[in-house]
Amino acid sequence: MWKTWGWGLSVVLAVSLFGLPMRAEAQSLEQVVQEMKKEMEDLRARVHDLEQRNQELASRVQAEEIRGASLSAEVAALPVSPPPGNSSLKEEVIALKTKFPAELYGQIRLDAAYDDSEVNEGNYARWVESEDILDDDDQLNLTARQSRFGIDFKGPSDDWLKTSAKIEIDFFEGGGENKNRIQMRHAYLKIDWPQCDFSLLAGQTWDVVAPLNPSTLNYSVQWWAGNIGYRIPQLRLTKGFTMPAGTRMEVQVAAVRDLGHTAFTSDIVDSGEDSGLPGVEGRVGISVPTWCKDKKAQFGISGLWERLELPIEDHTDHCKHTSWVAALDLSLPLTERLGFQAEAFRGQDLDTVLGGVGQGINMDTMEEIRGKGGWMQLSYGPVRKTTFNMGVGVDDPEDQDLPAGGRTKNTAYWGNVQYDLNEAVSMGLELSHWKTEYLDQPDGDALRLQTSFIYKF
Repeated sequence: MWKTWGWGLSVVLAVSLFGLPMRAEAQSLEQVVQEMKKEMEDLRARVHDLEQRNQELASRVQAEEIRGASLSAEVAALPVSPPPGNSSLKEEVIALKTKFPAELYGQIRLDAAYDDSEVNEGNYARWVESEDILDDDDQLNLTARQSRFGIDFKGPSDDWLKTSAKIEIDFFEGGGENKNRIQMRHAYLKIDWPQCDFSLLAGQTWDVVAPLNPSTLNYSVQWWAGNIGYRIPQLRLTKGFTMPAGTRMEVQVAAVRDLGHTAFTSDIVDSGEDSGLPGVEGRVGISVPTWCKDKKAQFGISGLWERLELPIEDHTDHCKHTSWVAALDLSLPLTERLGFQAEAFRGQDLDTVLGGVGQGINMDTMEEIRGKGGWMQLSYGPVRKTTFNMGVGVDDPEDQDLPAGGRTKNTAYWGNVQYDLNEAVSMGLELSHWKTEYLDQPDGDALRLQTSFIYKF
């Protein structure tokens, strides 16, 4: 019996000893679970709060981006100036605000020239006045007239059709030296059909005949001294032909305004306008690959025909004249840096294309003045931002066609060096010798020293 009670008591004591800790442990776990639930609720609340704040921030960022884009558009329309002293900063080119893309270009330029004898025009050289007028009359000219502004327009274009236009002015239209008048140089539109290698040009630009110009600081680029061809209103068609071995042929034909001569009886009659017909110009050019990489030799033959009319003194009839030109042009790269250019021409009534030393009609006989001429030039460079040019030109009218005192020949030799200070600024120095021969008058000759300072944009 005592043995039975002993076992029972032992069981009761064991349950008491082990049951108390288990109840305590169960109670402790329940508290932990409650605390974890509370922390989870707190975390849920904080996450919800963070999500709301994140949405608010996203809305603010979107609003600032819209505002920033608007401000950027306004800033882009303003001119940007680099910080003082930071010449290496390259600004982003800002296009003109037009319906279609347009790019402004041009130059700000000062030319200074010293002549040891009187040169006709002065700001640029055409010919030397006869020493019969003034012997060794030296002159100094300083002008900014050759400053120039232009705009290239790019119209709507696709693979089949491309449209463009150009307008360009300078200040050689006269006026006082500090109050120059504007002169239109170029104003035309152009339509290209690239897949057909065909284009149409309508407006004013360079003559088709004799298209090359020598590299001179002299504004007149040796007109009246072997170089012919000016700018004229025209309607021009151009067709290209691709040939074997990288050769290309180009054919151009243009109907042009006859500039003509002002009638000696009236300042309001123009012999080109009075003819009632347009002039015709044409050129066939060939370009072929050469031994110089990416440089082609170009050769062309061109011509011009115009009919001019001058009213006789009583206006009962007209005196009709024909102006014509045949010309050759050549551009040939000799090495990577050395190049050769030349033109030659023959014709009559050449003053409309700035030939004949400014003489087209003998107003005594009312006959056309025939003539011939040309120029050639060697160019070397650029070498360390420096380019060198030297050349010669001659304009030689027929002596028997000239009136008394007429200019029988005009010859010019020139050499120049042009240095690029940086991408925008360049300077040049040119020395030229001019000799103009006269019929029954003393000749004129002059040594001309010219320098130029140019800012290109």
